[in-house]
Amino acid sequence: SKGLVRLHGVVLGNIFGQFMYGLFAWCNYAAYGIVALIAFGWTAGTMLTYFHVPQSASIACLLAAYGLTQLGKQCSDEFSYPTMVPIINMCMAIVLSLCIDGLAMVVPLPAGVRLRRASKQ
Repeated sequence: SKGLVRLHGVVLGNIFGQFMYGLFAWCNYAAYGIVALIAFGWTAGTMLTYFHVPQSASIACLLAAYGLTQLGKQCSDEFSYPTMVPIINMCMAIVLSLCIDGLAMVVPLPAGVRLRRASKQ
């Protein structure tokens, strides 16, 4: 379903970005180059998927956006533990969106809207 695709894209993008940030985002020129190459490769791979694999386009776009957001944080010479707060926040937002979508499918449309739709067919 659409909600699960969103969830996968957000969670996997955040995890990838945080993992690569933890490994390579040190404050020296070699690390800057490595992070730039990773960002380029990640963007190229996800955008290639977005434009050439229609069934995976939405997850590829989310992977690109959330992965680069986590990877693009300011460098640090201190060890950083991955934080789960952004992932939890996004999961809660997606669950809320799924609930609202589900509620919209359960609640019947007003009679006037149903009549107009029926008359157009």
